Formats: sequence, structure tokens, C-alpha cells
Amino acid sequence: MRHSVLLVTFFSLSYASSTSNHQQSIVYTSAVIRNLSDKFPGTFDCWFYNIITKSSRESIMDSLVADSELSSIPKLVMTISKPREITRHPELIVVYCDDYKTGLSQIWSILIEHGFHASVKIIAIYQMEHVHEVRVINKMFTAARLYNVIFLRTPNLTVSYEFKYTKKFSNFIGAMSFDQLFVDQTRDLDGYTMHISVLNKIPATDYTTNRRKGHRIEWLKGTAVALNASCQFYKINCDRMDSTCEQKSFLINQTKQYDINVDASVFGELVPHFMPSIIPNSLLIVVPRGERLSVLQLFIMPFSREVWITLLLVVIICILLMILFPNRFVNNLILLPVCGFERCALHNASKVEKLVILSLTVFFFLMTCAYEAKIMALLSEMPHDHDLRTFEDLLRKKITIYLHTNNSYIFQSKFQQVFKFKPEVSKQIGEGGDGVGYVVSSEYWLHTMNDPKLYDPETGRNRYIVLDEFTLGTAILHHFVGIRNPLAVKFQATEKTFFEAGLIAYWIEDYAREVFGTSYSTTKLYDQDTTNEDCLMLEDFIPAWRILIYGCSISLILFVMELVSSNGVANFQRKFRSKRVSIW
Repeated sequence: MRHSVLLVTFFSLSYASSTSNHQQSIVYTSAVIRNLSDKFPGTFDCWFYNIITKSSRESIMDSLVADSELSSIPKLVMTISKPREITRHPELIVVYCDDYKTGLSQIWSILIEHGFHASVKIIAIYQMEHVHEVRVINKMFTAARLYNVIFLRTPNLTVSYEFKYTKKFSNFIGAMSFDQLFVDQTRDLDGYTMHISVLNKIPATDYTTNRRKGHRIEWLKGTAVALNASCQFYKINCDRMDSTCEQKSFLINQTKQYDINVDASVFGELVPHFMPSIIPNSLLIVVPRGERLSVLQLFIMPFSREVWITLLLVVIICILLMILFPNRFVNNLILLPVCGFERCALHNASKVEKLVILSLTVFFFLMTCAYEAKIMALLSEMPHDHDLRTFEDLLRKKITIYLHTNNSYIFQSKFQQVFKFKPEVSKQIGEGGDGVGYVVSSEYWLHTMNDPKLYDPETGRNRYIVLDEFTLGTAILHHFVGIRNPLAVKFQATEKTFFEAGLIAYWIEDYAREVFGTSYSTTKLYDQDTTNEDCLMLEDFIPAWRILIYGCSISLILFVMELVSSNGVANFQRKFRSKRVSIW
């Protein structure tokens, strides 16, 4: 939270030998300071600038510093020069000048060079005969973009202040209530036109569409409506590689600052003149989604490669045992555990054969149950390959991601296998072909994910997915708001309100509907249609039916051949025996 700074400035064109006539103003100012100190959640620092040009006798400033009401408040008497080795800004600054004409330049240097925050509060005390100087001093504060100014007239106490945007003065005779002293200058902008610059035309900053604009544009338009203001957008046309291009998005004709620049920048820390956004933005990895599996792949998918290799080794070992030890293993070590076919009763077999067959029976039973359970789960809907989730999945699938900026993380050996620096390759999602991934911001992906071109019309699914277990980090976006911009607080407040209310997400979706037209409705039907799920049909099993038919046909042929051959052998043996009998 940015702490407000209270700047109490005393201006007097003539020196008073006694401060008794100003006692009412001193007491009231001390009470205001005490009230602000009591409400401040922390150490309340107070700086005093005593600008004396004519006399060195006791002044109003001396009386105020020595007031017993402020004895417990930390105070620091400063000089006109810019302070050095100051780690934090003060919450209260008291400035006294005994000669307005002589001290004006010194006061101006204090306001400009000392870098006070936009929330600085100013109390200017003036004598009754110097009403004209109040207007001049007020213009000086306005030029310095310090808007929270309170003027106190002495000796007859009168409190006055100006509404900066409505240009109206308010005067109150006597002591004003503390909660009415510093009004919110931005609560009513009275039709003020906010000047907004746009450098990059992206979905978030698009203000050219008819009905719905980009969500950042809608955010600023909503802020303007809430503050009784209007918006005017300026498209900055320049080469981003030009060093002066960014400056053009900050200043109007190199003279006046824009109220805000909708283009976001990324900084590692808080930067002056930039407002941090409350919406975090992550760098995401977008890769092709898992492809649809064929029926043959479906029957292989329940087990991993290691399991299939283990099953193959078990079968090979069983065949070798039957070939090498035919007398010890009479029964078939594969057909008996799986199908129950036996050549002789198992209780008549040897102990070794019993032990091996019992172990194989338990093994094949567990594997069969696991395979059946998995295959039934996969048949409940159209099976697809597993979606990529981790960086290791990128390496396994040999995904290549082309970068358009020479970022530091691509120099790490681990990442060089995936990330390649090639600015000439298109960075639009879907234009890189298979085996290519993309680095996008989460804000950009919220819009691109609704692009109908990325949807598969056969499956109704988006062809791309975000790695949910690997990102390139989260960044805080910053918007340029200029020096001491009082609207910066309102921008942050409305952005937070719109985000928490869900309006940001609504604007993103509505903008996609505006841009993509009727095609967007088709993609939403894909997402919402749960009645016609992508299930396996009978025609999808044609390869399986063919394999079944081929297997049955081959089995039938082998059976017939075996039957014919067995009958032929039996007839030959019968004839051979009959001849031997006739000879004898």
C-alpha cells in the first residue's frame, strides 16, 4: 500500500514578530497532523522545510515544531537540497516560507526534485491579504500534479480547496471536520477526456470492433463511465525496434503525458511511472493434443511397453522349457494356464510341472483381469493418446518450440533440446505443423483457445493443450501511467473489481464471439454437447473384425488340413496292416 504523504506548507509574504495571532491555525494544523498520525498504521515520519529569506527570529514553523501536541511524532528538519540516503518517503512534510516572491523557486524545486508521491497532501497557510497568491500557488501545485491541496487562511481560520477537474473552489469558515479535509479528486472527473495510447493491436487492446472491444479497452471504458469521464484512443504507428517508439506511446506530441498506455510491460520490480496490474500473466507452453487412437492401438494401449515385453519373455521361456524338457513338461505351459487345455491330468504331472503351471495360472489370471478392466474403460469413449503434461513429455515426443526472442533459458543444456531460437518461423498457433509447440501468455491463450480453426470438426476437441505441469514462470504486467497520475489508483481499483466480478472473463468470451462470428458458436457447441459424446461405433472395429475373421479362417483351414492328414494316415496304416495279414 502506498502511504500518503502530508505536505504542510506555510506561505507568508510578511514576517510577524509574534505568533499569537496565528495560534488558532497552529492548533488546528497540529490537530490535523495528530489525527493523520493516529490513523497511520506504522511509523509516522514528519519532515520540516524551513525556508527563511529575511529574518532569523522565531517563526510559525518554530512554534509548530515545538508544539507539545506533536512531541511523540518523529520529526526531521530538512534543507532545500534533495535528501540523500533516505530509505523511505515521509508521511508528513511541513514547509514554511517567509517571502513568497523570493521562495517560490525554492518551493518549486522541492515539489519537483524530491519525488513526492501523487497521494501527497498539501496544506498551505496564507495571510488574509494574500488571496491573489493563493491562485498562483494553486497553479504551481497543479503543474506539479499534486492535487490534494488544502489552503488555511490566518488569523481568521478559513479552509478552502479546489476540485481540480471541475475547477470549483470550496470555502469553509472555521475548523472543518477532519474527514472532509482531503476529498477524492478523482471521484467525479466532470467529463474529462482520458487520453489512452495503443501500441500493439492484440485481442486485449483491440478498440476497432463495433460492439465489443478487447478486455483492456472495456476495462478503461468502464472506468471512465464510473468516473464521469470519456476515453480517446491513440494508435501509435512506429517500428518497435526503434528506440523512440516506446516514448511515443508515453507522450502526446512529446509534450503531454498519456493517462495510461494499454500495452503491458514486464519488469522484475516496481518501476516509477508504471502501474502494476493485479492480474498475473503466465508464460504457457501450448502443444498438440494427444491424437485419436486406432482400434489396433486401442488393444495395445492397456499395457505399457515394459509389460508387453515381460509377457513376451514369459511366453518365450515357456516354449523353450517345453522344447528342452519334453518329458518333464507334458502339458502345454501356455494353453493350460490360459485356456485350461491339458494333455494329461495335472495331478499325475511331476512336482516341477505342477509348481510352474500353478505360478503361470496365477500370473496369467491377474494379467487377464487387468487387461479386461482397462480395455473396458477405454471402450467407454473414443480413446486418445495421453496429453503431454511435463517437460519430459516434450522430450519423449520430440516437440520443438521456436522462440522469437533470445531468452536466457534456452542456453541451458536441458532446454536446448526443445527450445530453438528462430524468429523467422511463424509464431501463430496451428501454423507450425505437427511436432511444434508454442510459447504464449495466459492472457493471449484465453482468446486463442476459442479460435474455431484450432478445433477438430471430427472429434469436436481443440487440437492444442497447455502443459499443466510445466510453465516458464509468472510475470506481473505494468502499464505506463506517467508521473504522479491520480487516476492510477482508480485504474487499479476498477481492474480488481472487474476481475473479481468475472467481467474480464466475460469480455474475453464476448470479444471472441464478436470476432469469430457464427464459427464461435460451433466451438461452444463442441464444449457443451455432452449427449453425443465421441464413442466407439461398430464400424470403428472393422480392423478387429477382419483380424477375427482371418484368425477363424486360418484356424478352420488348419483344422481341415489336420483332419484330412489324420484320416489319410489312418487309412494308410489300415491298408498296410491288411496287406501284412494277407501275406502271412
